Formats: sequence, C-alpha cells, structure tokens
Amino acid sequence: MQPVYTVYYGSAVWNEQKSTGVVRAVRHPKCRSFGRGRRLVNDVAVMEIEEDFPARLDAVSLPKDLGNITGHVVETAGWGNTDEEQEARLNHSDHLQRVTLRLRSAERCKEAYPTADLRDQVCATAKDGQPHLDDFGAPLLLTTDDWYVIGVFSWFRLKDFPTSPFVFASTAHHIQWIQSIIDKSSRAKNV
Repeated sequence: MQPVYTVYYGSAVWNEQKSTGVVRAVRHPKCRSFGRGRRLVNDVAVMEIEEDFPARLDAVSLPKDLGNITGHVVETAGWGNTDEEQEARLNHSDHLQRVTLRLRSAERCKEAYPTADLRDQVCATAKDGQPHLDDFGAPLLLTTDDWYVIGVFSWFRLKDFPTSPFVFASTAHHIQWIQSIIDKSSRAKNV
C-alpha cells in the first residue's frame, strides 16, 4: 500500500529525523466544524505506520481516566515557524519547540468560547510561549508517573492570539474509539 503521509521521529533536530510512511489514517467519523473559523469537535485521527518505531524510543500512554487535572502544568511540542517575518506554511523551526501550558477548567474555557461545544475537548493557556499556527495536531502531554498524551491541538481564536485558551481534542474522551481502531488494525494484520 502506498503511504498517504509521512511521520518523522527520533530527533528534536529537523534534519536528523528518521521517517516512516502512514499507510492508513482514520479520522473520527463525527469530526465536524462549527462556528466561524477552524473550530472542530471530535478532531482526532489514528494513523497506521508502515514500520514499527524502534524499541529504543519511549512510548507515551493514552489516558483512561486521570481524574480532575485542571490546573496541572502540561507541555506541547511542534515544528511551527518561529520567525513571524516568514510565510508560516513555507517554513518550520530547525529544532522541535516545547511550550509549557496550564490546563483550564471547562467553565473558564466556556467563558472564552461561549458558543463552543467543549464536551470532547481540553483547554490550556500559555505559561511561556505558545503553540504556533502550524502546530495543529501536536500532542498535549501530561507527566505524572508516566507521560500521557491527553490531547491533540485542535483550534483557538486567532483574533485573541496568543491570550485566548488553546483547545485540544481530549484523548481520554475518545479512548474507546481510538482503541477500537487499533484493535481492528491488529486483527487485520493477524488474518
């Protein structure tokens, strides 16, 4: 099967990464946009890659139930353009950029986005720096006893950038759907 996309991994330096093809990408069947701009619900997908990542790479976990994590400090990372003078879609950072955020309550997020459907999402505000416009799809990471991907960068209000909360699709909310896609893929490989 011909790769649909390419996944880069293994280094925080752009030109030192390894790559593998994505042979299948499954977007959530109820992913849809609402309102003006790029506001989405159910904004998650699962990708099947051509070859497994090397064992030397540490995996992150998907959360089942982390309880109330409002106020926790979290991180996201991306290759978004850091030079505001450059055309954003044509450039990227040479080094993976990490940003520290703080998780906000659903109520605080609803104050910023009163018409948004936030049931399947997590909000965070910048503690230092901010995700870049090119970083949609970046992971939202929480560390407790392990590293967890608790969200996927989905949207924010551009006119209030960077002070408005950043909205991430909640992986905990979508864990059953994610696991069902992984299970189907595993069964298909064993046939």
